[in-house]
Amino acid sequence: MTNLKARLAAGVLLALAGFGMTPSAAAETGSTGFEPLVRLAAERLAVADRVAAVKFDSGKPVEVPAREREVLAEISEQAERTGVAPTAAAEIFRDQIEANKLVQRGLIFGWKNGVAEPPEQRPDMDAVRARIDEINDELLSTLARSEDARHAPDCRVELARAGAHVASELDTLHGRALVRSLRSVCR
Repeated sequence: MTNLKARLAAGVLLALAGFGMTPSAAAETGSTGFEPLVRLAAERLAVADRVAAVKFDSGKPVEVPAREREVLAEISEQAERTGVAPTAAAEIFRDQIEANKLVQRGLIFGWKNGVAEPPEQRPDMDAVRARIDEINDELLSTLARSEDARHAPDCRVELARAGAHVASELDTLHGRALVRSLRSVCR
């Protein structure tokens, strides 16, 4: 299992390298100033497990464009109040939504095809949405605090380090989704 997690962390670094990192920077791992942001993105992905369970049980689709538009509109409004450019916030949260859908699709596929057992208890979607809203608020605050770092020349290097550090704690599905969730963090 440790070897798999090491390979996943290396895969995260390589994927982030595709976003402009140098190979020598990708070889370094460890905690950075982006770790709080990356941990929140990973926590949001963990909540996607509960969303997937609700959708699997109800037969509702993973894609809910109206809800996505609603979330992005709310994020844009909140971004202005927190000092984050609304367009940047919308891009980052669009990536969060797409990453969450990757997790949902992966889990639902596994449950439908007997690769894994679906959870026995279905979460309350109102409680799940409330937790997502809390994480979104925390993400916006963290984005506001990291504004300078997100525009720094070494942003992708530092983000990759934090991503690899956090991804080493995740399974493959969530690690890949984590990479997707971070695509627009650096400006």
